[in-house]
Amino acid sequence: GVAQTLGLAEFSRVLMGFGSAFAFVGMLYIACHGLPHRHLSLLIGIGNSAGMLGAVLGEGPLSIAIEKFGWREVTISAGIFGLFLGLIVFILFRFAHTKEKKHTTRADTFSVVLKNLKKVCTNVQTWIIACVATGLYATTTAFAGLWCIPFLQSVHGFSKEEAGFASSMIFVGWIVGGPLIGLISSHLGKIKSVMIICAVGGLISLTPVIYMPAMNAFVAFTLLFFVGFFSSAELLGFRYAVEINPIFARGSALAFTNFAVMIAGAILQPLVGYLLEEKWYTVKIHEVPVYTTGDYLFALSIFPLSFIFAIVMALFLKSRPEQAK
Repeated sequence: GVAQTLGLAEFSRVLMGFGSAFAFVGMLYIACHGLPHRHLSLLIGIGNSAGMLGAVLGEGPLSIAIEKFGWREVTISAGIFGLFLGLIVFILFRFAHTKEKKHTTRADTFSVVLKNLKKVCTNVQTWIIACVATGLYATTTAFAGLWCIPFLQSVHGFSKEEAGFASSMIFVGWIVGGPLIGLISSHLGKIKSVMIICAVGGLISLTPVIYMPAMNAFVAFTLLFFVGFFSSAELLGFRYAVEINPIFARGSALAFTNFAVMIAGAILQPLVGYLLEEKWYTVKIHEVPVYTTGDYLFALSIFPLSFIFAIVMALFLKSRPEQAK
């Protein structure tokens, strides 16, 4: 919020990502160790839905707030709220763990972490489920997180506010789909089948958004909602990762899966930009590059392909994962 140079802004973004990484993994760890395992998919879905509320606020409502108050003021306000939230979490967990006694040294802990991580990384099914989760999450992290708004403005003629609210429908779909798909998966006990069906659903929902010309707001809102709804099956990947790895390595399995998913986002966001520039004919208005519909269709084709990638990789999952020892 106060950065005056690109370097400081980039460094601050790194700190934001580093801090945020602990939120989801921490929630997953608590759900796995402190709550009934039979409800794990549902609990992860509920926890993720709470987190997605922030993403919803970060699209349309944020655009309005920035327009009214300015981006620096809004960003600083969000930072202050983060400090307040961090203080609450610190106090709650401090009281929750006052009676615990720690008997391990830092060296012991580090060696155990390496041992657990090795166990997780040598399990082929861990890599496969990480690929499936990555394919399902790619559209959310790279399309909804960055490219959806400029795409809807340039190709479908949406205003900035309309595009922002349309993009937020993907996160609304996550809020609804996370707990519901988790509940369905827990009831059926078939993670593989549910993930394949949802990947197909995500592909069917996203394809018209990218390739259909002259789409109105209602259709876009509806389809993007279902893109988010079906993409939320990515959360099942964390339960699968837990079930195919030893109990003592649950934390490492969750962290590895989350790491793979986040790496995909870090790669895909700039990759789409690179693909856009590959097709770009150097047209600028007021020194701002102008991309054609063809440029966007070429670059954004990576997102339907990510759902296809998830479908193919899911075929190699075990129908009933067995707990490793």
